[in-house]
Amino acid sequence: QLVPRRLPRLGTRTPLIVGAALITGGMVWLTRLSPTSTYVADLLGPLLLFGVGAGTSFVALTMASLAGVRAEDSGAASGVLQAAGQVGGTLGLAILVTVFGTALRAAEQQAGGGVPLGPREILARAIAGAFAVGVVFAVATLLAALGAGRGDAPAPLAHPVEVA
Repeated sequence: QLVPRRLPRLGTRTPLIVGAALITGGMVWLTRLSPTSTYVADLLGPLLLFGVGAGTSFVALTMASLAGVRAEDSGAASGVLQAAGQVGGTLGLAILVTVFGTALRAAEQQAGGGVPLGPREILARAIAGAFAVGVVFAVATLLAALGAGRGDAPAPLAHPVEVA
């Protein structure tokens, strides 16, 4: 509820940039996973960054996308936004899984070719490769957020946000 309360004053651009920066930071941090990584030391921090960034940016993105939509069209606009999010998420996941599989096979071939890699090292390399592509997605999102709505004025809200 923190972001919706501040959107009328801040506008959508600042939360979009902050959220995208947090997501990017979390993704960069995840590329540093190694065979000796632990949850608390190496996963908790970046996952928290990613979660806070996603929560911050998704609320602002939804508000920006639906601003100015007539009340009678808000259901359809929201449906299109949700469908686009589902399709984009599915496509992004498919790309990351493909990268992971390719990196896994490459690491396995290295191990089979005499490079001393254990199963944990092979898995860590594949995961880091997938997260590296995730960084590219996150940086693209950050660049788009930086280019969005150049003004400092708050985005107009067609329907005031009610926060209980």
